[in-house]
Amino acid sequence: VWHYRKVETEYGDLRARDLLSNLHYLLSNMDLQALEGNKVIEIRNRDVNKGRAARKWMGQETYDFIFAIGDDATDEDTFRAMPEEAFT
Repeated sequence: VWHYRKVETEYGDLRARDLLSNLHYLLSNMDLQALEGNKVIEIRNRDVNKGRAARKWMGQETYDFIFAIGDDATDEDTFRAMPEEAFT
């Protein structure tokens, strides 16, 4: 993960665009992906994400109430993994 929260906004955004462009090219033939979040760029295995982890964890118990929260693009996998009755 590359964080650029403490960098001047315009400079950080410019460098993030450059990095993302290069990463998309470099990772195109790999099982990796580059995700842009809130002042962060993350590289991860395509098959490993928060949604898969949440689904595995939820499969071990029965829950009366499920509430999933997040504030970043990297949390979208979690929201998609939630059962229909969950609050996201």
